[in-house]
Amino acid sequence: MQKRGMWKVWVLAVTLVVLSEFLVGFSAVEGTTEVLQVPILMYHDFAAEESDYTMSGERFRRQVEALVLLGYETVSFRQMLEYTDGAGELPEKPVILLSDDGYTGVLTTALPVLEEYDFCMSVAVIGELVGMDKGEHPHFSLEELAAADPGGRIELVSHSYGLHRMTEEMTGAVNLTMRAEEYEQLLRGDFAAMGELFAAEEVRAERQADTVHRLTEEVFVYPFGAYSPESEAILAELGVRVTVTTDIGVAEVAVGEGLTLLPRVMAEWMGK
Repeated sequence: MQKRGMWKVWVLAVTLVVLSEFLVGFSAVEGTTEVLQVPILMYHDFAAEESDYTMSGERFRRQVEALVLLGYETVSFRQMLEYTDGAGELPEKPVILLSDDGYTGVLTTALPVLEEYDFCMSVAVIGELVGMDKGEHPHFSLEELAAADPGGRIELVSHSYGLHRMTEEMTGAVNLTMRAEEYEQLLRGDFAAMGELFAAEEVRAERQADTVHRLTEEVFVYPFGAYSPESEAILAELGVRVTVTTDIGVAEVAVGEGLTLLPRVMAEWMGK
């Protein structure tokens, strides 16, 4: 690596250390329960050049190199759930890379870096946009994901089927003006639509459901980071076990504890 590139990695590594200590300090032990700090780094699209909500492949590589330098290992939401269930272990310094929306740039730009450093990534897909390849930021299909990632480094989680919008009635999954009954029906319908989408996609891709690396029925990433007590209650009734926000912070994980309203670290702000 060129000296200038290594200098940038070191600067980013120091930034990550300072940010982590500022937000949470070190891993703690409360009574007999160990509390692990798990940064969830937030991304959107990836491409050769930087733009709004798009990180260049070069900057993403620097971030991954900084994480490696600091001893972090990526984990999936499935691994985190297994850990809280007491059925699995996490590394000493776990981190989750979470990309919102399901852009094709994850496969074309980010995935080669993940493969090079043996990292994994979770992707929160918007159901109604899966496979939409039009516009400046196309979204990958399940077939494209299967072809690009046969090893299963990419884990799919839900960003809702069709709630990624702001209206007079709702902001993302949060009710503004609807009657409670109508709101609950809409949220439940959106959840069901996501399940139907993936059932159809898996058949079309000739893949069995248990071979698809997805937790779209258990992990919900709030559109725009907007949440409410009502949305949390309904999603819990539907079986969602993990909810993720855009609140700034580092997730705390412990065996036997829940995984709701997890905060994130805005990776797109770092290392520019």
